[in-house]
Amino acid sequence: EIGVRLVGSEMCIRDRYNPNYEFGGIIAEYNEEKSLIEIKNKLKIGDEMEIIIPHQIETVNFKIEQLWDPETDEKIDHVNPGRAGQCVKMKLPIKCQNGWIIRRKK
Repeated sequence: EIGVRLVGSEMCIRDRYNPNYEFGGIIAEYNEEKSLIEIKNKLKIGDEMEIIIPHQIETVNFKIEQLWDPETDEKIDHVNPGRAGQCVKMKLPIKCQNGWIIRRKK
């Protein structure tokens, strides 16, 4: 079972440790075409991701097809977290809510 709670502006998640995944980021602003993600680890095209939906055991898996720079909207192939609040835009496979968590398969 996944337990979710809000702490400040970030959603924390407590579940069984899964060594095959690492924290990817938080959905800061959902948009049907390009959602804004606050990243916590390096992301690149081709990465296998999963969306953790609060109060659901099943996750939604997807692969990053394209990334966009959040300021210039230019296509990029990867992004590294270099500062607090570092963001990237990507297309998500389902309608999401702000604050949901995505994680990356190692």
